[in-house]
Parts: sequence; C-alpha cells; structure tokens
Amino acid sequence: MDVSLMNKAAGLQPQPSQQGTTLVEVLVTIVIFSFVMLGVASAELVSISSARDANMRSIATFSAESLAAILRSNTRYWKSLDEDFNLKIETVIDGTSGAALSAYSSTQALGDYNLDLADGGCDIDAGGCAPEEIAVTDIKRWSDNWVASATNAGATIENIAAAGESPLFRITLSWRQKQRAVTGDSEDASGNLINQYQTLVKL
Repeated sequence: MDVSLMNKAAGLQPQPSQQGTTLVEVLVTIVIFSFVMLGVASAELVSISSARDANMRSIATFSAESLAAILRSNTRYWKSLDEDFNLKIETVIDGTSGAALSAYSSTQALGDYNLDLADGGCDIDAGGCAPEEIAVTDIKRWSDNWVASATNAGATIENIAAAGESPLFRITLSWRQKQRAVTGDSEDASGNLINQYQTLVKL
C-alpha cells in the first residue's frame, strides 16, 4: 500500500523538510568559536612567557656559577677583604650610545684599583698580575656580560660570614621581565616583574 495513503488514513500530515541553518545558529557558532580561539591564544601567551622566564633563569644560573668560579679561582684576594664586604652592580644606560653599562658601588675598594680599570696596568691574559688586578678584571668582564644578558640587570656580592669565620659570599642576581603571571619576587610600577637568583660561595 502507498505510504502516503496510509498516513492520510491515519490522519498524519507530512512534515516539511528542514533545510539550511538560521542566522542565529551561525552567530552562536561564531561566538563559541571566538571564545575557543581566545582561550587558545591566551594559553599560547602564557606558554611563551613561561618559556622566556625559564630561559632567563637558566642564564642567571649559569652567570651565578661563573661568578662563583671567579671567586674560587682567586681565594687569596677574596679572603683578604673586610668581613662586611659588599659589592653592588647595577645597569646604567649611556646617554650617547644608549648602551647598557655596568655601574659599581662597594663598601671597600678592590685594592688600589677601581672597576673602571682606569689603572690600565695589568694584562691578565699575559699573566703575572697581582690578585687584586685579577679580581678587578674578572669582575669587570663578568659584569659586562651579565648586564648584556638581561634587562635592568643587577648583582650583589656580599660576605655574610660571622666575624672570624671564612668568607661566605652570597651572590644575588636580579633582572626585570614582563610576564603575564607573577613568577618573581615583586613587581615595580612599570609592570615589570623583578626576578632574583641567589647562591652561596664558601671560601
């Protein structure tokens, strides 16, 4: 028997076929897709920021270990410093060239020499230098490399040993970095996070 005749006999009316999609459905799909893509983009930015932070911390770790090796390689000099010795290194920007340069302040002069190497009396590569000359040259080279490696780089070398004990130097490296999540120690007014890395060196 014909199906249409059976439907008519049962009082059933054929339903019109639904074809295509409405404008509302299209808009809803676009909105959902947009939210998904925003989430993907946000996750990607966080991933990039985390990778940048991890890379910078690796550089800081390597730089701190290099500085520790410098102190250990010249113990004769570094053990001769005052018990409260504290050397601070900061980044300054040259007004003419715009280059990042090292600036220093210290509780004790490094022998009769300064960290600007104004004496010019020692060629460390040729050997035969006094311990204080070696210390000045090593610190100058190290600080120039560190300042070039990070944004607003800073460092301190401080003897935290008790009076009468062998020197215990605390090395603290700091740098600023823009990130989406707070992973550093504090945050400055410009929105750059201040990150730090510390290590101890016993002589």
